[in-house]
Amino acid sequence: MDSSTLAAETQLGFRQEQEDDEGSFSHAMHLAMGIVLPMAMQAAVELGVLDIIARAGPGAKLSTSEIASQMPTSKNRDVPLVLDRLLRLLTSHRVLVSSINGGERFYGLASVAKYFVPDEDGVSLGPFLALLNDKVYMQSWPELKSVVLEGGIPFNKIYGMHIFEYLKVDPRFGQVFNKAMIKPHNHCHEEDLGGVEQVGGDMFESIPQGEVIFMKWTIHYWADEECLRLLKNCHQPIPKNGKVIVMDAVLTVEADASTAAKDTCHMDVALMAQNYKGKERTQEEFMALATGAEFSGIRFECLVCNFSVMEFYK
Repeated sequence: MDSSTLAAETQLGFRQEQEDDEGSFSHAMHLAMGIVLPMAMQAAVELGVLDIIARAGPGAKLSTSEIASQMPTSKNRDVPLVLDRLLRLLTSHRVLVSSINGGERFYGLASVAKYFVPDEDGVSLGPFLALLNDKVYMQSWPELKSVVLEGGIPFNKIYGMHIFEYLKVDPRFGQVFNKAMIKPHNHCHEEDLGGVEQVGGDMFESIPQGEVIFMKWTIHYWADEECLRLLKNCHQPIPKNGKVIVMDAVLTVEADASTAAKDTCHMDVALMAQNYKGKERTQEEFMALATGAEFSGIRFECLVCNFSVMEFYK
């Protein structure tokens, strides 16, 4: 290998290393400023920006002046300029799309934005976003390290009670929480098909008889001991050919950088901060719960909006 070839390869290696360093630094900065995006999203939802663009019709794009004219009245004369800074961030995260015409930027909705615009039934992810960004929820995060060092529940340390107890003493937050639980992901139309009955009660005490019992986003709120007690209560009243359908997120065993896997990990750590007993589980952990509750087997049927639909068989 002559000296010129060696020098070229050395230069190429240096450039690659420099590019890798630049990429790593950008990633590090992105992690450090991670709180900015959800706060910007919350502001846009509260201001009704996405709703305003949606009302303009499919594929519509509006200038910030046009959007501002439909927002609540403001004494700030710079609303269009400030709004442009906010929406430019959302565009960089593909929440919005934009184009420039005559030196002015126009914004439209990207495909993901539809999940933050209420549909014909008034359902969207907006209430869930509001819960995660609520001041009551946010107070727990600085105490996350205490879970590692001391155990316990950060939310309890801040407020002196479990989050479910706190809902009763803070009606405002209770409303925020309940809206988020009712409206975040899937909306069902209730129809009189027969054979379905809603029965109140304490699921840890007893479960009414039925061929099928359905639980969505329930198991992940409880520790294994409570889950086993709950599932045993479900096992008892169903017939031999009965089943329990569980809809919950499932953690991957191996590290996974997909968006869906990240979402499940995010929720797992959120539970750590707000509800220490709660956690997301792997398929193997769900199988262990099924066996421990005396079910003959479990089948993972399908995935719906990051949730795994599981059937526990008697």
